[in-house]
Amino acid sequence: MPLPPSSKNSPSKPLPPKVFATQKDVAARAKVTQAVVSAVLRDDTSKVRCSEAIRKKILRVARELNYRPNPGASIMRKRRTRILGLLFSNPHSFPFIPTRLYTGVVRSAARRGYYVSLIHDPHAAAGGGDYALPMSFRELHVDGYLMMHTGALAPALRKALNDPSVRSVFLNDDRPTNAVLPDDREGGRMAVRHAFEKGYRRPLFLFTLDPEETRHHSTAHRWEGVCEAVRAEGREPRRLEIPLAGTDPDTDTALRSILAEPSASRPDCLIGATDHIAVRAIHTLQRHGCRVPAEMGVIAFNDDLIGALSPIPLTSIALDWLRLAEVAVGRLVQLVEGRADTPPLPADVVPVSLIPRLSTDRGGHSGAQP
Repeated sequence: MPLPPSSKNSPSKPLPPKVFATQKDVAARAKVTQAVVSAVLRDDTSKVRCSEAIRKKILRVARELNYRPNPGASIMRKRRTRILGLLFSNPHSFPFIPTRLYTGVVRSAARRGYYVSLIHDPHAAAGGGDYALPMSFRELHVDGYLMMHTGALAPALRKALNDPSVRSVFLNDDRPTNAVLPDDREGGRMAVRHAFEKGYRRPLFLFTLDPEETRHHSTAHRWEGVCEAVRAEGREPRRLEIPLAGTDPDTDTALRSILAEPSASRPDCLIGATDHIAVRAIHTLQRHGCRVPAEMGVIAFNDDLIGALSPIPLTSIALDWLRLAEVAVGRLVQLVEGRADTPPLPADVVPVSLIPRLSTDRGGHSGAQP
C-alpha cells in the first residue's frame, strides 16, 4: 500500500486571507505604529504626527486589507453600545404602541446610527421591579431609554428612571423636562371648532375611566381644550364618563340617558376621548335609531385604524407619531452623547391635525340604518 506523500515534500497551501484585518495588520503593512493607524482611522490626528502622504497610505492599506472597526472595542472605549431601549410597562401594553410611533423610533434611531431594543418591566405584574433597570443595563447594555405606558411600572423602577444619571425621554408623558407629547389641548379646541363649523351646537365630551388605572393626562388635556373652545362660543361644556372599561352595556346605558333628553337640549355631537370610545358610541347610537352624522356628529382622537375603517369613518384629531418619535429620539441621543452634567431638556409639544371624515359630514352621509 503506497504511503501518503510526506508533508516535507508536499507543496504547502497558502493560508486564507483574513476576512477582516485589524489595526495591527494595517500598521504592519503601512510600516507605522498602531497608534498612528488608530488616529487616522478615527479621523483624529491632533495628538500624533502624521503627514498627508502617510494618512492616505494608511487609508489605502485599510481598504486593501478589508479593515473594519471592532464594535466591541468602540463600546469599551466610549462606554456606549448605540442601543436605545423602548421601555413599556408590560407585554400586554405592547399592542397599544402605535405602529407609526414604533416605526418612527426605529427609523429616527437608524439615521443617527442607533438600534432600538424593546424592553418591558418583567416584574410589574408581580409588584417587584427592584432590579429590572440594572438588569437591562448589564445584559442589554442600553445607552438610554424611551419611556411609554409608564403608569403600570413597578414603583422601584419608576424611582430609578427619575435618577438624572439615567438617560431617558418620556413619550406622551406630562412632565416638565425630558418629555415629548402631542398638543392635546389644541386638539380639543380643534374638535369643537370643527363641530361648530359643521352646524353642531351642543358638543359633549365622552370618555371612559378604568378605576384600576390612573387617569391619563391626555384625557384631561383634551377636556381642557374642549372646555376652552365651548366657552368661547358662549356655552357651558358637558362631559359624560362611561364607567369601567367602556363595555357595550356601559356605553348603552350612558348614551340612552343622553338620547332620552329633550331634543332642544340634548347633545348633537359627541367628542370621544379616543377612537375606540367613539366607534363604540356610533354602534350604540345606530342600535337606538340615532342617525350619524345627520342627528349626531362624532369626533375622536388619535386617528387609529379602527376609526378610519369604521362603517361610518371617524373624523379624528391625528397625533403626528412620526414627528413625536423624531423629536424624542433626537432628544435622547442628545442626552446620551452629551456630558454627564447635561441639564434636563424642557418638554416639547408636537402639533396635531384634524382629519375630517363622514362622521361629521352632514351633507355627505345620512347615517340611515341598513
